[in-house]
Amino acid sequence: MKKANSYLPFFIAGFLLLAVFCISFVYQTAAYEYTPMEKIPGFETAATTFPSYILSITKFAIWTVGIAALLMITIGGFMYMTSAGNTSRMESAKKVIFDALFGLLIALAAWLLLYVINPDLVKINLTLKAVELPKPAPPARPPGVYPPPVRCAPLSTGPCSVENLRNTCFASVAEQASGICNAESGGIERRASGVDRCQPGNEVVSWGLFQINISANPVAGLNCPSAFSNPYTGRNHNCTVTNQTLYQQCVAAAQTASTNIQAACSIYQSSGWRAWGANSVCNF
Repeated sequence: MKKANSYLPFFIAGFLLLAVFCISFVYQTAAYEYTPMEKIPGFETAATTFPSYILSITKFAIWTVGIAALLMITIGGFMYMTSAGNTSRMESAKKVIFDALFGLLIALAAWLLLYVINPDLVKINLTLKAVELPKPAPPARPPGVYPPPVRCAPLSTGPCSVENLRNTCFASVAEQASGICNAESGGIERRASGVDRCQPGNEVVSWGLFQINISANPVAGLNCPSAFSNPYTGRNHNCTVTNQTLYQQCVAAAQTASTNIQAACSIYQSSGWRAWGANSVCNF
């Protein structure tokens, strides 16, 4: 027991030296952000970032050494006072007091030595720099001509067939238009969107072959957007039907193949294929 106590001050001093050097040199070049989840006793409000967390650990260690030294001196004093003239117990008490004072002095000397070498070593002024990791490059696609995805393949029958669309404004891009129609509705003339719906009323806004958004586009000469409180968009789904009669007329027009294709032609001529969400897959 005596031998272990004699090495205790050196262990404490060595730990402090190592801790301060590591904190001062290693963490000054650390490059990551971290918000600690656990608080340091006595520093609950200070330890909010990683640098302050490390600083709080160091201060807590110093407090611990001081409190431990005071406790050991108190224990040694009590042992000395209750030794009742027993020489062996008096020597043990003196040894405890000496070890506590010696450890405290070594810890203070280590702190003072670092301060003399460089005051910044004990100030622990940490500056962390964020490092952005390089993003891996996507795998290269071999060169060549690739067919569109299956859902974007042109249709051979129905109102959205390539042959039929060649007789519309889509003449030069009939195959692409047929692919968009297939991706949007599968060529089903009266298809109602399962996604494009006003909230919170759940009214469908996109209808027919090309899934025309009637809250934002006129169909067959009808001012369909005026049937809604505001247009449905990819970012704003907050809309409602304010004119039920006009809404039903627009739905019927959008479910008619000829007027749906005519409305799609107008949208394509002003915005191209980017007006259709399916083109994020078809990539025409």
